[in-house]
Amino acid sequence: MQWSDVKKQVLSFTGNTIVSAGAGSGKTAVLVELYLRLLAGETSFPRPLRVEEIAAITFTDKAAVEMKERVRRGIAMRLQREDQAADWKDLLRSFPAAAISTFHAFCSQILRENPIEAGIDPSYMLLDERSAREELTCALDEIIAGELRDRTPDIRLLLRYLPLSGAGRGKGLRELLEELVRKRSGSCTTDEDLAGFLVEWDERAARRFREREIELQELCAEIARILKGKELVFHAKLRELERIYGSCVLSLGEESTATFLDSMESCIAGNWGKEKPVRDRLANCIAGLHESYWQLRTSPAAEALLRLAGKLSNAYCLRKERQGALDFEDLQIATRNLLLNDPGIRAEYRSRFPVVMVDEFQDTNPLQKELVGLLCGEEQRLFIVGDPKQSIYLFRGADVEVFGKAQAEIAASGGEPLFFQESFRSRPEIIQFVNSLFGKIVMAQGDAPFEIVYDERHHLLPQREAGDGTPCVELLTLEKDCSSAEARCNEAAAIAEKIRTLVSEKEGVRVFDREHLVAASEGRPPRCGDIVILFRRFSNLKLYERELRQRGIPYYVVKGKGFYRCQEILDIINFLRYLESERDLVALTGVLRSPLCCVSDETLFLLAREGELSRWQTTLARPEACARLETQDAARLAAISRLIDRLRPLRDRLTIAELLEEILTGTDFASTLLTTFQGEQKLANLRKLIELSRSFADRHEGALHRFVLYLVDLVETEPTEAEAVISAEGENVVRLMTVHQSKGLEFPIVFVPEIGAGQPVNNSPLLYDDQLGLGLRVAPPGREARPSLAFRAISELRRAKECAELKRLLYVAMTRARDYLLLSGEGNGDWRRWIDAFCAGEERHLLKVTPVAVPPPPDRSENPTADATLSPERLELGVARALHYRSPGPSTMLFSPTALEDYLQCPRKYFYKGVMGLDEGLFKELLGGPHDRYGQTGGMTALEKGNLAHAMLELVDFDAPPLLQRASCAATAARMAAAPVDAEEVTAHVIAFAASPAGRVLAKRKLLREHPFTLKLEGAATYYVKGAMDLVAIAPDLVSVYDYKYVERERADLDGYRFQLRIYMLALSSAFPTMPIEGRLVFLKGGEIEEVAPRPEERSLLLRLMDDVRTRSTEEDFGVREGCDGRHCPFYHRCRTSG
Repeated sequence: MQWSDVKKQVLSFTGNTIVSAGAGSGKTAVLVELYLRLLAGETSFPRPLRVEEIAAITFTDKAAVEMKERVRRGIAMRLQREDQAADWKDLLRSFPAAAISTFHAFCSQILRENPIEAGIDPSYMLLDERSAREELTCALDEIIAGELRDRTPDIRLLLRYLPLSGAGRGKGLRELLEELVRKRSGSCTTDEDLAGFLVEWDERAARRFREREIELQELCAEIARILKGKELVFHAKLRELERIYGSCVLSLGEESTATFLDSMESCIAGNWGKEKPVRDRLANCIAGLHESYWQLRTSPAAEALLRLAGKLSNAYCLRKERQGALDFEDLQIATRNLLLNDPGIRAEYRSRFPVVMVDEFQDTNPLQKELVGLLCGEEQRLFIVGDPKQSIYLFRGADVEVFGKAQAEIAASGGEPLFFQESFRSRPEIIQFVNSLFGKIVMAQGDAPFEIVYDERHHLLPQREAGDGTPCVELLTLEKDCSSAEARCNEAAAIAEKIRTLVSEKEGVRVFDREHLVAASEGRPPRCGDIVILFRRFSNLKLYERELRQRGIPYYVVKGKGFYRCQEILDIINFLRYLESERDLVALTGVLRSPLCCVSDETLFLLAREGELSRWQTTLARPEACARLETQDAARLAAISRLIDRLRPLRDRLTIAELLEEILTGTDFASTLLTTFQGEQKLANLRKLIELSRSFADRHEGALHRFVLYLVDLVETEPTEAEAVISAEGENVVRLMTVHQSKGLEFPIVFVPEIGAGQPVNNSPLLYDDQLGLGLRVAPPGREARPSLAFRAISELRRAKECAELKRLLYVAMTRARDYLLLSGEGNGDWRRWIDAFCAGEERHLLKVTPVAVPPPPDRSENPTADATLSPERLELGVARALHYRSPGPSTMLFSPTALEDYLQCPRKYFYKGVMGLDEGLFKELLGGPHDRYGQTGGMTALEKGNLAHAMLELVDFDAPPLLQRASCAATAARMAAAPVDAEEVTAHVIAFAASPAGRVLAKRKLLREHPFTLKLEGAATYYVKGAMDLVAIAPDLVSVYDYKYVERERADLDGYRFQLRIYMLALSSAFPTMPIEGRLVFLKGGEIEEVAPRPEERSLLLRLMDDVRTRSTEEDFGVREGCDGRHCPFYHRCRTSG
């Protein structure tokens, strides 16, 4: 590879180095190359290093895994050099010991090695974020209960200013304490520092108050001057202000001071004309007096809050100590303390790691910088890489100033801050736009240490070939004469419509695959999988999901939220709540009106009006009461009543998952939901809830009551929990994610919506900053909450930091785009103001502005527009159908390829496995005995070996040398706890396939492994076939699908295997309509490959088969296959006993 002069300088590594690497500049490639050169002794370091001598630290597990894999591949490539093969073979063998990890994993390793010295449990348990939050909440409950029980002065003082809990309407004492402890958990600021900050603020407030008093006296002289002039409307208020000031004594210790200040403030409203400067000075003076007064007035409350926070922190630590647990912050704090306080251990790790490399350094905080400093003495070499323009994690505690301080320190010690400017990612037209926008408008200036000035050193230099000069950045503008809610809906619709036209090739936009970015290429039309929508926040995510679904555009939400507030989840929660307590009439109402029962509003009203809702089951037993109800509603109520009576005694005997399954089965809830809009998503959400219930049961003892409380809490707090995934991220789908989630990624086409949105207002009564301390904005009941002096200072600093980060967030969003960037959103937000300023500048030709009309909603035949001339009879029929809904037969069915193959073999087998959920493996054991499962030697079954082979082939690198392939297989076998003899057998077959001509071809193809798919077919119903393909290989003119079988060909069920493979080919033909598709069955044990040709009639044959399954499902008729003697069927005995 050809390296630029700057990168050559980095790779020589003559001393401590810090690199600011722009977006798409190849920093990871340089990081990996430097690592390899350190191993080879090709830098200025005096000797080659071993893998265990380099500490390479990054921020995410994904980044660490990626770097390990790239280094491993680099070692494998150098292994080909005959003169150094032995050395690189040794390095490859020792590579599992490489210290390439996240900060937390690195700290964990140090603590595991030194638990006694660190003062921790040697077998400590690491709490994940949710478990840590639960423990902190339990500690908070203990502290609050104790304070209330003892009626301590601190709790009584704080409850004068704050509610105990915000209860969803802001933040109360509980929320503020929890927030304060979390923010301080990784802070380097001590309790003594905070107490000192409070004293300093109080002294400053006293001085400021006196200064403002003097200023107010001077302004009163100005008021007297104004009043001598011509009488104006506002003079009456001025005379009132003069009177108030003359009659009051402003004192920091008097409660009346606040009243006087409020009165004075009310006197300066209105239009002062040319005297407006005096009015503004008065307003600022009175506001300053307020701030100083409330600083001293609320100082005791701030001290009490800090004391309670200290108690909470201690209680939380005690709970963790009892469990032998640590949270993520504990890992870093304990490691810092260990290295700081034990010179011997510090020297040991400095000796162990002569070189320390840190990636994404712009996302560090002061504690992590301190850790790096403790690891690196004068004898160590430090390599830091990052991009301060991409520091966007302020809310997680990241401090962009840390990068600037490191730059200054390395420069002072003789090192040199360097800059990577080449951009291999984006088209030159996008780069030119980004350079101009940020260099001249967004980041043109800034004096604060947290601001980045986009000067020549930060300008990106495009490395891709220029196009024809057509803008690659587009601004979609919409009509502004509508409400904000309408504008949000219109924008979502416009973006969905734009995506539809892009993928239908109506826009003429071309995209380029990664391997063609630098080389000349004509590109190709975009697909859904090329497109991402990047949100600042997920607030309006549902609008975009709805519009995409209405247009049939497949999509995938990356780590969204809103799962617990989906209506189908709330319906199930209501059912569980009513099972738990029959007095919960709100939950009962929700159950009866939901699709779980679906009675009409009239029936509910009738039950409630006559006071019979609380005894509705008794009412159903009286014929005269039932006679007043609609016949269908009475039947529905009777059915749900029987189900509740059956499940209530079982609620603590069944597992929660079993209880949920019983609810779905007993109400036909799943089938009902499938007939509604987004039915597949709703059903997937219910399945996810069942899996979450199993996870909950693994972590907690206790029955239904605790699970219900847990769910209700999640509904109220709305954690980050996405709806169930129905399209996998690897499929050809539009991705929806936040800008933060997109960091480090790139996409051919990027949409950045809602650029006109403003920043959310922070209404918290408490602000905290490590350098300024604590500020409150509170007041006793009956008074307006006023900011203290500290609160005002922290608020202004926070706003400035957030504005600076907002600039960096926009930079990250725009630089994700490779080929095309689209912006949209009306409003006065900062992003839109900056874009509008660019449109008014000299380089506006770089941005294409496209006015967009609000697209009409897509035609939905299932929701035709009502005809105003409908007859009364048709209207009555429509009302009856709406109010008295009856679940139809299955209009949507979901299959797996295996289920359809089972049906081909025998409808009864399909029924046992697919409908009843019987375990085929268990019945095989019952039929064949233990020897069939484990064989003569006690090894793995053929099925288990097949699973192991699939797992190996999912990870093996076909382009790697056999030694590296074998190491990958060994790691997989170890992870799956395979016996050595079985692991060796399966590995031999996998390596043989990788070395075969087919394997060598795969080494040159783009591969999709375990690739999920969904095939939609329309027949008597809408059918979905969902599954995963073992391997899809994509060439420029051919798509191949491989299906692995761990069996010899002569012993294989060839018809069944070919049937499944043809389903895969049919799915691929929908995704790649213009390309030929081929299928290959790979028989790993025999080393044979069979090519399977597609059949033109495959779609119609498959539809006929699924229509037949639907008919049998409706008639509940799954008979045994004609001519079946059952000798080899695992369900043979069950079939015989059931007739």
